[in-house]
Amino acid sequence: MTPENLPIEQYDDQLAEKTARLTAMMTPFQAPAPEVFRSPVSHYRMRAEFRVWHDEGDLYHIMFDQQTKARVRVDQFPAASELINRLMPVLIAAIKEEPVLRRKIFQIDYLS
Repeated sequence: MTPENLPIEQYDDQLAEKTARLTAMMTPFQAPAPEVFRSPVSHYRMRAEFRVWHDEGDLYHIMFDQQTKARVRVDQFPAASELINRLMPVLIAAIKEEPVLRRKIFQIDYLS
């Protein structure tokens, strides 16, 4: 998953696969069938972790594409909560104003 490729159309299949995997893991314990609560298809993650990339005087969030391992710039992340998305550009702008943070920061973990 990359920021521009949120697999909304795969949500039902992913949820079914996750439910089946959990059910199979719990089978030896005679656990009851899980009760499944659907999430919204976007803004469902309450945490997100990004590297901070320093690029010729600029800095921004990045993540790595899981298939190619290429760096992907992330200015917004639709999977993350709306609060995280609102905070991302504000925090980057604040970091750019602080010389020590601007030079030293390498990762940001968001929790909402």
